[in-house]
Amino acid sequence: MDDDLSELIERKLDELEAVQPSDGDYLDRQTRREALETIAELGNSPEERVERVAQANLGALFQASMF
Repeated sequence: MDDDLSELIERKLDELEAVQPSDGDYLDRQTRREALETIAELGNSPEERVERVAQANLGALFQASMF
């Protein structure tokens, strides 16, 4: 995974953490990271991967974490 996408994933993790902390019954940070990486892999181009990560929400992470 390229550095720009990795940085975007880390920023997105911070953003999601502010909305819904990863403690308790929610996905932990590592699971969220893996789900974002899965979401990114669905993109056909680097631009599409970035767009998919940028638009991801917690619902998408829950779904992607099942794969």
